[in-house]
Amino acid sequence: MLRVIREHIPIALAYLGLAIIFTYPQITGLTTSVPQSPLGLSSDPYLMLWNAWWAKESLIDLRANPFFTDYLFYPNGTSLAFHELTLLNGIITIPFQVLLDGPRGLILGYNMVILLSFVLAGVGMFALIKHLIGSASAAFFGGVAFAFCPYRTMHIVHMDLLSMGWIPLYMLSLIRTFREEGYLNPIWAGLLFCATWLSCSVYAYFLLLMTGLFAVYGLLFNRKEMQPKHFIHRFALLVFLLAVAITPRLIAMLRAGGAVEQPGEVIDILSANLLGYLIPTEKHALYRFIFGLIRGHSFYLTGVPGHATFLTFTVIALAAVAVARLPLRTTGFWLVVFLASVTLSLGPRLHVWRWATLVPLPYALLYKFAPLFNVIRTPYRFVVLAEIGIVVLSCYGLRYLIFGSRRAASQGSIEGRQTARAGTRRSVIVGVFTALLCMELWNIPFRKYPITAPPVYSGIGKEHGSFAVLDLPATQYPELTRSMYYQTLHEKPIPIGVLSRTNPTLKDFATNLLPKSASPGELHEEEIERLEGNRIKYLIYHKYDDDMDHIDPIVKVF
Repeated sequence: MLRVIREHIPIALAYLGLAIIFTYPQITGLTTSVPQSPLGLSSDPYLMLWNAWWAKESLIDLRANPFFTDYLFYPNGTSLAFHELTLLNGIITIPFQVLLDGPRGLILGYNMVILLSFVLAGVGMFALIKHLIGSASAAFFGGVAFAFCPYRTMHIVHMDLLSMGWIPLYMLSLIRTFREEGYLNPIWAGLLFCATWLSCSVYAYFLLLMTGLFAVYGLLFNRKEMQPKHFIHRFALLVFLLAVAITPRLIAMLRAGGAVEQPGEVIDILSANLLGYLIPTEKHALYRFIFGLIRGHSFYLTGVPGHATFLTFTVIALAAVAVARLPLRTTGFWLVVFLASVTLSLGPRLHVWRWATLVPLPYALLYKFAPLFNVIRTPYRFVVLAEIGIVVLSCYGLRYLIFGSRRAASQGSIEGRQTARAGTRRSVIVGVFTALLCMELWNIPFRKYPITAPPVYSGIGKEHGSFAVLDLPATQYPELTRSMYYQTLHEKPIPIGVLSRTNPTLKDFATNLLPKSASPGELHEEEIERLEGNRIKYLIYHKYDDDMDHIDPIVKVF
């Protein structure tokens, strides 16, 4: 194990250096600001910061179950079983929160999780591809393609959605479980599934799908590569570990009672556009210029995902080489992963450029009938699996170009046999394609979004006693997420909140509790009594002006 870690340290440092450059100038404000998505200003960082704070508050300070809180929707509280708490990422931020007290440590931990997610994604894909094709240089290319893909660029503020690095590591352990003797590999696979489950539940469901697909594909086409003597035992152990991992939270979900369903029209909006895989973002300076030369060209695509699914022409071209030149027994599984994932990412009906057609797709049936499939309420996130499939294919294609023959490209661990001249040629080819890839992945620099808060919350936090704080207005998502961030400063319960999947009864409770008047001077006596009865001591009225927050006024109820 130590040998494997030492071998991957230089690779990890290389990906870390690329991540610092890729996210620049974020490195200059790690304790004061967060990156801003190319999609524009988002309130999601406030929710992510609350998730990280709650991990420390529940596990270290309160020593309580992190999947239930009465700090939101006070005094009743709420289960967080349906909420994408991304607990593992929150745990990673705890040392930084302890190191630097207050918001600086919280923001630093959040930024470090984002930065390290690029390293984990790169190293994870590197390890998978190195095992599959035996070429470290091609594997490094694959790590870059996966770690810095446009999907991750668009979700730069989401700790949960950036937690993609566990997926290729799980796939590596899964492949070894099927093909190698011993029980260590299924145990590793179980641990990696737990890490995914605690980072992003949607990706954990992806792993279940990939496990089933790999088992079926292997039994149909790759029986000779399995070890039939002990295969059933190893696979049974893996299934048992996966069941143990998901059961506690599933029970908590059943006890929670349910969550608000994603409306069908929203699922449709959050479906990928077929041309989105081929058209780059308008944020890319070079492609904006090149495509701007095409008369009548528009970057517009239907739906919210936009160009988060762009695969890059470099990856597409190399994958085409692999499919055209290598035998299907080498590329077949990854081609199936890519095609199936792209199909599912398109959602319940086909979207092409500006048009949302009436052509039905398999996603609609699976969403309705497949067990737990409704966990995936955002179809275009299947691009994560599509990226894994096509990146592996592109690395096969790159290795074919490196060694120049079908025979060489179909055998593993052959780099050491090359002459010095061939090694130079190989390095040049890989360097050229990696440079082209980096050019395609780099968009406009990320903007820094400063995280600030009025100083009044620090004073409230010093007050003793059990009471709640209510920030107003509190009806829209940006207002609610900002109130949750302010809670990390005063550390008092709040009677409102926003979750990934909210129980409808909680929304009704918050709506009935909020004052109907728009200003403190219009508060009715019954409203004051209701607030006091729910131990709400402070009403803090805000006037939001873009990213500024002006408080006017503060009402002390009791």
